[in-house]
Amino acid sequence: MMGSVRERTSEFGIFMAIGFRRRHVIRMVLFEAAVISAIAGVLGYFMGLGATKLILPFFTESVGMSLAFDPLLTLGVFLAAVTLGLVSSAYPAVMAGNLDPNEALRSL
Repeated sequence: MMGSVRERTSEFGIFMAIGFRRRHVIRMVLFEAAVISAIAGVLGYFMGLGATKLILPFFTESVGMSLAFDPLLTLGVFLAAVTLGLVSSAYPAVMAGNLDPNEALRSL
């Protein structure tokens, strides 16, 4: 997210120059981080589940072994991914919110 904020400095400067407040910019960055984290968490969970189903027969001696889908674990992974994404994006969001519009527009 730090890279995304640095690349979009002029965009945030334009937003702040046309009247967006600090909290609006922070919300935009945090919303983007939450969406990316949620998608990554869900995809990571299902990819891990699929990989485990593929590899499980190589590590077990019994043929009838199966892997159960646990919705509570899915929810926990989803919440952990979103929480970690938001916590790690807090500093870049505050940096984007504290951006001086004049400095940001100078880079254009």
